[in-house]
Amino acid sequence: MRHEQRSPVPTGADAAALLERLQKLRNLLPVFAQETAAARREAAQLRRQNTKLQTRLTELEARPRRHDTTTINRKNFHP
Repeated sequence: MRHEQRSPVPTGADAAALLERLQKLRNLLPVFAQETAAARREAAQLRRQNTKLQTRLTELEARPRRHDTTTINRKNFHP
């Protein structure tokens, strides 16, 4: 059984309606292009930031750990 693909345009649409629809789509194209470019720039910026954070994490993990010797003040300690 084969499914027929239907056109998003009604079969009875006249040329003026089709041209109007085409013009609306053409007007949207630059907006989509701008949003796509902005998203790509943001993604690149986030990748750079992520790389910096990963590098910093690696540096911090490579440092020798300092063990703090915390003493309990017996006056304030109530088990």
